[in-house]
Amino acid sequence: MLNSSLRIIWGLTVLTVIFVLIMENRSPSKTLSWILILFFLPVAGIILYLVFGRNFRKKRIYTRKEFSDYEKLRQINKIEDEGLLGDKVDPGTDLKRNYDASGPATVLINRLLENNNKAFLSYHNRIHIYRDGKEVFAELCESIDRAVKSIHLQFFVVKGDETGQILKRLLIKKAQSGVSVRLLYDAVGSWNIGKRFVKDLIAGGVNAVPFSPVEFPFISSKMNYRNHRKIAVIDGKTGFLGGVNIADRYLHKDKYFGYWRDTHLKIEGEAVSPLQAIFLNDWSFATDEDLFRKEFFSPQEVESINPLQIISSGPDSDWESIMQGYFAMISTAAENINIVSPYLVLNESMLTAVKVSALSGVRVRLIVPCKPDHHLVYWASRSYYQELMEAGVEIYEYRKGFIHSKYITVDGYLASIGSANMDIRSFTQNMEVNAFLFSKDLTEKLNEIFEEDLQNSEQIILEEYHNRGYYIRIKESFNRLFSPVL
Repeated sequence: MLNSSLRIIWGLTVLTVIFVLIMENRSPSKTLSWILILFFLPVAGIILYLVFGRNFRKKRIYTRKEFSDYEKLRQINKIEDEGLLGDKVDPGTDLKRNYDASGPATVLINRLLENNNKAFLSYHNRIHIYRDGKEVFAELCESIDRAVKSIHLQFFVVKGDETGQILKRLLIKKAQSGVSVRLLYDAVGSWNIGKRFVKDLIAGGVNAVPFSPVEFPFISSKMNYRNHRKIAVIDGKTGFLGGVNIADRYLHKDKYFGYWRDTHLKIEGEAVSPLQAIFLNDWSFATDEDLFRKEFFSPQEVESINPLQIISSGPDSDWESIMQGYFAMISTAAENINIVSPYLVLNESMLTAVKVSALSGVRVRLIVPCKPDHHLVYWASRSYYQELMEAGVEIYEYRKGFIHSKYITVDGYLASIGSANMDIRSFTQNMEVNAFLFSKDLTEKLNEIFEEDLQNSEQIILEEYHNRGYYIRIKESFNRLFSPVL
């Protein structure tokens, strides 16, 4: 009798979850994937749904302050409402060189990002593109060592290895000299940070805080929604963002990965303020401490003109802002698209956009790793290769080591660099931050870097790929099956 009652209760629970899934109006593929999991694995399915399946963008578990702070940030940076970039072009300045006012795509994407992310366009920025984690870490440490007021750091991965120890000692030194030092690390991405490492930081005066901690054995649905951003803001004047975290492997010290190829930005100028605002909003969520004060916003006055928008996205956003930015870039491309990403797990919209561009005659080239760092995502990514190549997309595997870069360029005048991978998790579940660059000079620089990356890559040939074994095909297909629910 008891067993029958439990079966009835469990069956009603499964039906209730299915009803909730249907009423959330997600994509049909994701909804059907969850229904199949619940049907064939009812017990495990319920647990998986509670951990991975709930839609926090709609449930608003992450409180957003960006919109309430938006006007304050504009006032701090003296940003006027009058315009999109195209309205401000003066042919007598080098802005004409860095922005093609006659190209409607740039104005369209600028408008999209302002509407879906409340991200204002900044003009006066000095940008340096780094292609090596050692250079990034060295420059970051130098900037930290020069800090006089505040150091704000945020990373997905922080480890207590040799690289982490160098940073720890530097942060403690600055904290003890009177500089305000804050470190926000993702609790899951930095799972192996070490309690002693954090205790040393706190004892040394560093305010070190985990983002969204998950305590086992309790199952937490927030485990699936992580802060993947990599942000550093020094004195409110110098900012960093990109793909480099704090661990030995990012500095080529891991035997398995070998040379670790990454891309990172250093920003000086107006765009540092929105980067600072994103950090402060994340800090507020993690600590309930509101630091959105003018003292933390003091961007350097820069004469160089490199227009860009800083875009954040994740379950704390109303829209999938970075994905929509990528979609608009790919859909409006006329000549060429270059994409570098360690993961390639595409939703239907992005998959269609890439294939349509290639079928329309746009040259689309992708660089991906030749070895996995996450096996499930690696094999799911490879399941897309055949249909992309059949549409005319060129796919290259990076052979020099492991490529962790995340950047895209379009038609020589538009680019994006940041923490977001070309995959479903980055588009919908992780908190990410990217810089969208409306600069011919910077885009040309990235295209030069792309060509260098190609020299260390090997193209996948469609005819040869057709001949891969059935075991490989099975691994690809089964891992792809789970991609809609990742």
